[in-house]
Amino acid sequence: MGHLQRACVGRVVVTGLAALACVVGALTVGVWWSVSMRAGPLPGTTIGGYQPDEAMLFSDWLELERRQFGDELVRVTAEDVALDLRQSQLGLVVDVAQMLQLSERQRQNGSFLTIGWRIASARLGQVDLAWLTRFDREQARTTLTTLAKVVDRPAVNAEVDLVHRRKVRAQFGSRLDVEQTLDFIETHRSVEFAWLPLVVEQIAPTVRDEAASTVDVDRVLSHFETDFRSRAGTRAINIRVAARALQGQILGPGAVFSFNQVVGQRIETRGYREAPVIVDDEVEPGVGGGVCQVATTLHAAAVLGGLEVVARRSHSRPSGYAPMGLDATVIDGQVDLKLRNPYSVPISIATSFPERFRLRIELLGITIASRVEHTYTVAKRYEFYRRIVTKSDLLPGTTQKKQKGNFGYDVTSTITTDRGAQPPTRRQYHSRYWPVPEVYWVGPNTDISVLPPLPDGATGVQRDGTTISGTIPAAVEERAAEATANTSEQ
Repeated sequence: MGHLQRACVGRVVVTGLAALACVVGALTVGVWWSVSMRAGPLPGTTIGGYQPDEAMLFSDWLELERRQFGDELVRVTAEDVALDLRQSQLGLVVDVAQMLQLSERQRQNGSFLTIGWRIASARLGQVDLAWLTRFDREQARTTLTTLAKVVDRPAVNAEVDLVHRRKVRAQFGSRLDVEQTLDFIETHRSVEFAWLPLVVEQIAPTVRDEAASTVDVDRVLSHFETDFRSRAGTRAINIRVAARALQGQILGPGAVFSFNQVVGQRIETRGYREAPVIVDDEVEPGVGGGVCQVATTLHAAAVLGGLEVVARRSHSRPSGYAPMGLDATVIDGQVDLKLRNPYSVPISIATSFPERFRLRIELLGITIASRVEHTYTVAKRYEFYRRIVTKSDLLPGTTQKKQKGNFGYDVTSTITTDRGAQPPTRRQYHSRYWPVPEVYWVGPNTDISVLPPLPDGATGVQRDGTTISGTIPAAVEERAAEATANTSEQ
């Protein structure tokens, strides 16, 4: 009988436990069901230490936090620069889509017991989800590229101030390394990202103090002068701005000098003005017109001073201010004048205006016991043509002569150096000047028979790109093949 009682009692206990398990299971399933059917994290879960507002949809709360996160300020520093930028400007964004997926996985992934354990832990305040962010690299690059205009500082070369007779000390420059700064942001980003040290590269000056200290400004190596009286106006302003940039520049022994690098961009914010430039063989307004005259004056002084001409291109047409072969054209960022100092001492460039419309460039630092002379010969002459362009803004029957035609030339320059006791030495180089078309503008439907006869040297007529009489010189086709789009000789 005792065994029977114990068995019955056992069955009662087991049955009670089963019932309790059923009740707990039912409650777990019920809680799981109620939780799984709602959006957002498990109740009691915090996000980055903050409790979501249960009065709002979780997605709306995330969007609100995303905007607030994007407005958080980051202190950006670099040497003498310190400013605050929003995290969104630096490409740091809360990833709302990933946060919604994270909360979905928290509610759905795992067994009933696992989810039950998470529910209980969340209720006890023991579950915190980290913010998930993404990095918009292109947005950050745009911001940093703009910021570079504040951070970047050009290096200052040592130079000789010939006006005040003093030396200008060299200074290091700086350049914001955008790509490395982007890498730093991407590696260290987090919601606590409050400080960004910009990655800045130092730019060393190409001319150090020791070079300036040894320049003997009382020794004149060579000089050259050009006149711009007949074409002054805003050209005069541009000539003075470019000449001022050259003043006191130093070429160390063996150093290569870049005209474009020293003179810089020809833009209005740097003092340059609109003046005539040569575009597609015609003279048009363009910012920086006249700078080529400064390059020509420097080139001529360099040739007469025995400097090595590393890069130089003649104008497309002869210049009125220098003999053929001594001119040099420059195009901002594309065609440069480069010179190398072959001497064992540094050379300084001195610019001055002995008369109001006359530019003088001297090379100082050494004198040589020789006389250098430049001469040139014309190896070939090229004929030109008449170019007629129809302008819709002119009245029918109207004609305007816009440009006089001129021959083109192949020129050979000879540099003769006479050292007295020794036989003179000679070297030669080539320049090509393209034929200059005679240009007429006409109104629509204008009878071109009213135009004057072709001048001597013109072989044909082209109207709006089509040859209508005679022949167009072969040199014109060569010129068209060489011409670079959207460039202008200054």
